[in-house]
Amino acid sequence: MIQSIEKNSPRTDAFIPDGCLRINSTDSGILDGLHFAAKDLIDITGLSTGCGNPDWLKHAPTANHSAPCVESLLKAGATFTGKTVTDELAFSLEGTNAHYGTPLNPRCPERLPGGSSSGSASAVAQDLVDFALGTDTGGSVRVPAAFCGIYGMRPSHGLISMQGVMPFAPSYDCIGWFSRELSTMKKVSKVMLSDSKIHVKNTKELDLYILSDAFELAQNDLKDVLLRHCTHFADFPTLELFSNDQNDWLSTYQILQGREIWENLGNTICKFNIQFAHDIEQRFNHASSIKDDDVIHYQTLRNQFRKRLYDLIPENSAIIIPSTPCLPLLKGSSEDKINTFYQSALTLNSIAGHAGLPQLSIPIGTLDNCPISLSIVGHHGDDLRLLQTAKLFSSSYNDYFTSN
Repeated sequence: MIQSIEKNSPRTDAFIPDGCLRINSTDSGILDGLHFAAKDLIDITGLSTGCGNPDWLKHAPTANHSAPCVESLLKAGATFTGKTVTDELAFSLEGTNAHYGTPLNPRCPERLPGGSSSGSASAVAQDLVDFALGTDTGGSVRVPAAFCGIYGMRPSHGLISMQGVMPFAPSYDCIGWFSRELSTMKKVSKVMLSDSKIHVKNTKELDLYILSDAFELAQNDLKDVLLRHCTHFADFPTLELFSNDQNDWLSTYQILQGREIWENLGNTICKFNIQFAHDIEQRFNHASSIKDDDVIHYQTLRNQFRKRLYDLIPENSAIIIPSTPCLPLLKGSSEDKINTFYQSALTLNSIAGHAGLPQLSIPIGTLDNCPISLSIVGHHGDDLRLLQTAKLFSSSYNDYFTSN
C-alpha cells in the first residue's frame, strides 16, 4: 500500500529543498508518536535520492520503495517528516554543502554541525524531529552527534540492511541514528536491530576500559576534561591499542575507503560529469588514483588491526574513547586546522571502522560553551549492551559536568 505523502512547512536549514514531507506510520509499535527524518542518501518512496549534489539528483531515478530501514521504523509506529542535507556524496566530516548550505548547529551556531549526516544531526538537535537516520563510514554519525551534543549510534557492521542506501565504501558503511534522549535511542535501536542476529538475552552492562592512547589524539584541554569525567564515576583500568602506528591506521582507512568509493561511484561521476565543490573534487581525484599494490598492502594491515582489537578488548567489555579530537570546528576554519582535524578524527573513527564494531557517542557536558562527548566501543553484536552501559554517563548529562 502506497503511503500518503503530505507537504510539511516550513523548510529549515536541516532539510533539503522540497524535502519536508510526511509519510504516516504503517502500523503501531514502540515508536508510536515519534517523528523522524532521513539523510539524503537513503531512498524514500516517491523521491529521488540526490546525495547532496544537484548534478547527481538530475540523474537519480525516483524511488519506488523506501529503504527497508525506513519501512521498519514506519511499521513500528514512527512518522517520517523529511529528507535531510548531507555533505556531497557523504565525502566530508565538516557538515557543509556548497549547494544547499550548512545546517545549523544549535548548541554553538558559530561552529559547524559536523558531517556528513549534518542535516540529520541538526534536525534532532533543533528538536525538529525525535530521531533521525544517517550513514556512517568514517565517522559521519559519530562526529555530528558529538558536535551537536546528541546521541549517535554506529551499529555493528553488517547487522542492518543497506538496501536502498547509496553505497559509498561498503566494507565500512553503516546506517546510523541520532536522538536527544537515551530512552529514544534504545527504542530506535531495538527496531533497527530487530532483524539482525544479535543475541539480545544478555543485557548485562559491559565492563569499561579507557583506551589511553586514543585520548592522546584529542586536544589537551578536551582530553583533560574527558578523562576527569571518566574518573568521576570509576577508576577504570586502561588499555593501549596503537604501537606507535597511528599513521598506519589512518592510511589504511584512507586507501581502502578511497578505492571502494571510486569502484562504487566513479563510473557515474565520469559518465554524467558530476561537478563538486573544490575540496570534494580533490578527494574524488585522489580516490581515482589509488594503486592496486597499495590496496593489497593495506588490506593486510586492516586484518592485523582487526585481530589486535578483538584480542585487546576483554569479553563482556567495551573501551572508552573521545568521540572527536577537538571541539566543533569554527565556521571558516583554516585549511590547516581542518586537515589536522581530519587526521585525528579519522584515526579515532577507524578503531571501530576497521573491525566493524559498534560505537555509541554520548553527550556528557560542555567545554567553552561547546558540546563534548565520550564514546564506548564494544564487541561486534554488543550494540544493545552499549546502550545499557551508557546510562552510567548519560545520567550526568545535564546535572554533573559543565566547564566554561
